[in-house]
Amino acid sequence: MNPASQGAELEEGLDFQRIDSSRGDGQAQLAALQKLLASTGPKGATPLTSQVAKIRQRITQEGRDLARAGQKIVFVMATDGLPSGMYGRGGAEAQREFVDELWHLSSELPIHLVVRLCTDEDDIVDFYNGIDENLELQLEVIDDICAEAKECARVGNRWLTYSPIIHRLREGGTFLKLFDLLDERELEPMEVCLLSQYILREAVADRPVSTKPDEFLQQVQSRLPQLRSVFDPLLKKMVPPLIYKELDWALKPKSAMQRECGTQFCKTCLQQ
Repeated sequence: MNPASQGAELEEGLDFQRIDSSRGDGQAQLAALQKLLASTGPKGATPLTSQVAKIRQRITQEGRDLARAGQKIVFVMATDGLPSGMYGRGGAEAQREFVDELWHLSSELPIHLVVRLCTDEDDIVDFYNGIDENLELQLEVIDDICAEAKECARVGNRWLTYSPIIHRLREGGTFLKLFDLLDERELEPMEVCLLSQYILREAVADRPVSTKPDEFLQQVQSRLPQLRSVFDPLLKKMVPPLIYKELDWALKPKSAMQRECGTQFCKTCLQQ
């Protein structure tokens, strides 16, 4: 974000490091990246627009080749601030310029954008969430793990334990749209079954789980004890990756297993 070269173009070794085993020793390249990261850090302004423009310029030709091959670029941006110029100029104009650059990036390249927020300041969170909600971009905004877990529960997806591995998948960028929807809306029963398949099937050879609610729930009961527990960031303890009671509620909301409380999110219900 605040490169040492200060040039018009990104310079390898100063501004970025490529890890590509076809270009030589992968371990040496990884060591060079670690050295680069250790020698720099967040400081000064937040020139997101100019840096994104440089990256767009560098990957344009490669992006066309990927499009021909039916592939996509995953662009992960970690930031703790609002976009500004190189000398700290911010405000509405700098924010509009940044949004325009994102439009260019999204429209010109086969790309999936992920914004990893490294702050809990409301104005910054609201700005990036506003972009995600109001613009037709391939963009996912990811907050810290606790905030994302609370949001998933708030919209109604309480059947899934929002574990660190789920969070890492979303932070790194995934083309499975269901993962993007987890914090946006309550998943439909068929979507719940589909996403649960990825968790219940530990190996490719495992048989698919039925999509019929009763059969699905029976199979979940039989397979859950065989799965490893995961860390729940809200309960602060190891729990099953799927919550059976909440699955029953998600697939059969008029069943006898209704929640006693009327709230959308309640730790007490999750612990029962």
